[in-house]
Amino acid sequence: MAATMQTIQQSFACVMLLLVTTGAHLLPYTEPTKLTSNTLRGVEAVTANNLQNLLKSNRSTLQAVGGTRSQGLHKRRSRRSDKHTHEDLSDAGESGKRAKKMLERVGTDEMRTKAPKVYDVDDSCKIHWKKTAKELLIPWAESGVQRESLGRVPLAALTHTPMWLRMVKGRLHCVRDPRFKRLRLRMKLYRAMHYIIRVNRVVDSRGLPEGTEWWTQHSDFLKVPRSVRKLDGVPPPVMSVAGGPDFWDIPAIPFMSFSDRISSSESAAFNAEKKGLTFEDRWAKKKASAFFLGGLSDCANAVNHHNGDPNFCARAKVILQAATSGDELISDIQTYTGNAKLKGFSTCSKCTREVLKGYDFVSELMKHKYVLNFDGAGNWSRRMAPLLNSGSVILKSESNGYQFFEYGLEPGVHYVPFSAKVGRPEHGNLIPRINWLHEFDDIAKGIARRAESFADSCLSQSSIDDFVYEILSSYSRLQKGRPKQNMVVDISKCRDRKSCRNVLEKCFFKPAQSIARGGQRRK
Repeated sequence: MAATMQTIQQSFACVMLLLVTTGAHLLPYTEPTKLTSNTLRGVEAVTANNLQNLLKSNRSTLQAVGGTRSQGLHKRRSRRSDKHTHEDLSDAGESGKRAKKMLERVGTDEMRTKAPKVYDVDDSCKIHWKKTAKELLIPWAESGVQRESLGRVPLAALTHTPMWLRMVKGRLHCVRDPRFKRLRLRMKLYRAMHYIIRVNRVVDSRGLPEGTEWWTQHSDFLKVPRSVRKLDGVPPPVMSVAGGPDFWDIPAIPFMSFSDRISSSESAAFNAEKKGLTFEDRWAKKKASAFFLGGLSDCANAVNHHNGDPNFCARAKVILQAATSGDELISDIQTYTGNAKLKGFSTCSKCTREVLKGYDFVSELMKHKYVLNFDGAGNWSRRMAPLLNSGSVILKSESNGYQFFEYGLEPGVHYVPFSAKVGRPEHGNLIPRINWLHEFDDIAKGIARRAESFADSCLSQSSIDDFVYEILSSYSRLQKGRPKQNMVVDISKCRDRKSCRNVLEKCFFKPAQSIARGGQRRK
C-alpha cells in the first residue's frame, strides 16, 4: 500500500510538471505528505508501469522543460534562449537527457528553486545583477571586445538613436562617428536622455573605468542579427533595451519607463494601494480572474501580411477569445484601441473599453489574481515591470525576447508562461493555465509574492543603477586595445531634461529631434 501511494505521489508530481512548466524550474507544489484524496483524483490510475508512456506522449512539453538553451557562440547553456520551443524529445540530445533526469528528481529537495522568496537590494538583488551581467556577456568572455571594432559596427543597422559612448578623464562623452554625416537617422533623443542621466548618476556614485566605450541604440526592435558578417570575429555587443538569442543586441539599457512620468504616476499609485495592507490582505481581496488592457501594438504583422487575421496577433487573438467565450475567468481581457483592419474587431463591442492611466490602471490591475503580458511592437513590453509589482500572478505569452530584468526570471517561479498559438486557428493554453492556478491557489500566491518582492527591491532606482554599473564594469574588463582618436563631446552635464536639451544634439552632425517630449503610453 505504501509503495502504491508513493507511486501515485510521484505520478502526480510528474503530471504537474507536464502541465505547468516550460522552463528549467518546477512550479512550487504541495508536499506529497499533504496531498488529499481530492487532489489525487484522476491520478490514481497512473502507475509506475505507464510512466514511460506518459513521458512518450508528452515529448513536446518535456522538450520545453529541458529547454533548448544553445545560443550560437555560448559554450554553456544560456539562461534565456527560447524557453517555449516544442521539438520532439527524440531529437533533443542533451536537452532531452536533462528532461528525463528532471523526471527522476521530481519530488526531491533538489528540484526546489534557488530563487529567494524575498529579495533585498544589498544582497540577493546584487547577486542577481552580477549573474545577469556575466551571462549576457558570455559570447565575449574568451575573445574579448576589440576597441578598434567599435568603429566598424554596422551603423546602417543602428539607425534609431545610435550613440557611441566613452569614458574620458572620469566623465561621460559621446563619440561623433563620421558616418553619421551620410546616414538618415531616426532620432528619439528623449529616450536616450533617460539612459544618459542614469549613467551619469552611476559615474558620480560608483565610477566607471577610464576608456570604457560602448554602442547603444534605443529602438523597440533588435537591430544587429547574428547573421551580420561585416566584422571579423565576434562583433561588439550593442547595448539595447531588449535582447534575443539571434542578435548581438544585449538588454543593458533600462527603458525610460523606469524614470518617465508614467512610471512616477504608477509608482505613487502602487504605494497608495499597498499602504497599510499586507500581501496576504491584498491577495485575499483579489478576484480570481485575468486582466489585460493594452493596445494592439503587436498586430502589424497580422494586418500587413495576413489580411487582418487576428490569429497572427497574440493580443487580438486572446482578446477575441475572451469576448466570445463567456468565461468569467477571462472576461476582463480587453484593448483600448481596437483595429478595424483586424477581422472580428469592428463588430466586437466586448473587446474594447476606455483607456486607464496612472492610479486608475494600477487600481484595476491589483483587483485581479492573474494578469497578462504580451510582447508589444518589439519582442518585449514595458508593462512587465508594473505587472511584477502588482502582487498578482503574471501569465506571460511565449517570447524569445527579454529586457535586462527579465533575463534571470524563471517560468514557474516568477511568472507562468502560456502559448497563444499565434498563426494557428485553435486556442492556446491560457485558460487551462488559469484554471490550474485557480485550483492551486497557494502555489499561485507564492509565485505572485516572489515576483512582487523582486519588483519592490530589484527594480528600485538604486538597484537598477547597480545593474547598469555591473554590466558596464564587467564589459569594460573585456575590452582590448586602445581607443581610437575620435572627436568626442562631453555629455556629463546631462542631468535632467533641461540640461540635456542641447548637449545630446551635439553628438550628431545633423540637427536631432527635440527631446522635450515626455513619456509614452504603456505598450
